[in-house]
Formats: sequence, C-alpha cells, structure tokens
Amino acid sequence: ESTKPSFAASVVVRRCVDYTSSVPVDPPAVVILAAGGSSRMGRPKPLLKVGGRPLLCVHVESFNGFADPIIVVVGAHADEVQKVLPKGVIVVENTAWAHTWPADSLSLALNSAGVTGSCWVTPVDSAPASPETLRRVLAACAPAVPENCSGEPGHPVLLDPSLVEAVKNQAPAGGIRTLLAGATRVPVDDDVAANFNDLTTFRQWRRGPKSGD
Repeated sequence: ESTKPSFAASVVVRRCVDYTSSVPVDPPAVVILAAGGSSRMGRPKPLLKVGGRPLLCVHVESFNGFADPIIVVVGAHADEVQKVLPKGVIVVENTAWAHTWPADSLSLALNSAGVTGSCWVTPVDSAPASPETLRRVLAACAPAVPENCSGEPGHPVLLDPSLVEAVKNQAPAGGIRTLLAGATRVPVDDDVAANFNDLTTFRQWRRGPKSGD
C-alpha cells in the first residue's frame, strides 16, 4: 500500500477571475494531468503542436462548455507549460513530479482546488475529446469510461463524487483505473484509447482525419 505523499509545501494554485466559458448548471470539474517529464517523447508532451496549437491548449479548449473549473497539474517544464495556458485555468504545481505517480497528481489537484462533485480526468498524452464523446459520457451514469469501436477503454474518464472523495483521501496504489472496474462503459466513435508514448504514436494520430493538422 502506498503512502500518500505530503504536498503541503509543493502546491502553487493560480486562477484568473475572468473565466467565462459557457457551461451547464453544476458541470463536472476536469483535471488534466500534465506533470510528467516526457522522457520517452524527448520534448514536453503538453507543448506538442496540433494544428499549430499546443496539445495542452487543445485539451483545455475541448472542455469549454463541458467542465468548470478546468484544472491543470504541471510539474516538469512547469514554467514553459504555464505560459501557453489561457486565462481562467487553475494551475496546480506538483514539484514532486519526479517521485510521484499520476494518481498522486490527481489527488493533489482535487484537494488543492477543493473539488467536491463529479470530475473528468485525462492525461495530456491522450487524444483530446470531441464534443460528441463528452456529451455521451456525461449522459451516462458516472463513474463512466469511454471506449472505442474495439472496446478499448480510454479518456477522459468521469469520476462520481464518491470516487473524487476516495482519491482525495488516498491516491489509489494501482492507479485510477483500479477504481473504475465497475464504471459504465460508453461506446464512442473517437479513438479514445490513443496514447502518445513517443513521437511515432503522436505523429500517427496527428495524421488521422480528426487531428485538425
């Protein structure tokens, strides 16, 4: 069993007060995990370009109208990554990124931003979600996980309030997926299982018909 790391002196939260995206009543929050070192990629994953824009910004834009607040966890390359973020995003810095796991970054973000309701979660090295995918997952009974046409699970996942509280109390030792075994599986048309482990997988996805490149 993993011990929850202490992040009390490692948190930097910033939010601009003019966040004005149009969202449904009581929308879920979203946490975009972008703290990793991108060692296999060889360059910061959040800054990879999709249609001339940073991948992280495409993720943020995809949740406009579907989430509030939008929370981004940064770690490695924190200064560079924060420079490209639009106003209104909550930034949580995990300065212990090199010694912690994505689930730890998620727990840190949920606690730092005071999230209490449902919450989307997506890593930055996955394909940004389309509006139709987000609508379908929202319409399902949370917790919910989208799956592609091959039945492979992907992102973003939608945690219900009870799972949010569980992660706030203790980052799951086996990762977020261990909490989602009983989640509603939602078939979608996008390749939600796409994961950018290296430049080859990213370029293959970017050349796809929905990449916008």
